[in-house]
Amino acid sequence: MPAARANITLPSYSDGTRSDVDDVMDINDKAVRYYRDMLLSMGGSSKARLLDDSDGVVAEVPVRELVETLKGAKQTRAVVFDGIITQRILDIASELSMHSVIGTKMGTITKQPAGVEIWTRSDLSP
Repeated sequence: MPAARANITLPSYSDGTRSDVDDVMDINDKAVRYYRDMLLSMGGSSKARLLDDSDGVVAEVPVRELVETLKGAKQTRAVVFDGIITQRILDIASELSMHSVIGTKMGTITKQPAGVEIWTRSDLSP
């Protein structure tokens, strides 16, 4: 599970400017809010949205078709879906070098792939 980012205090330079790390955190916080809002808006829909590098929705499919759809989705950067994150979905995400998998909750995961951020509804709660 990714570490919570909300409680991290980052240094500022003595002249009052922010560090480059702060800018990265702002970008990540925006992405997390975007994913949270998308996940919450999809509640009860049993849908999945595949996102590209600019976080634009490239496809929306029923969750029951997610595994098959992901297998052919070479340009997908992230997936947000109203369902349980499974080992199979994470394995496919890793094979496709996806950045993020966002789902309602975590299933039984035996091997968490490196390089894939995993977020659940409870991780994204304010």
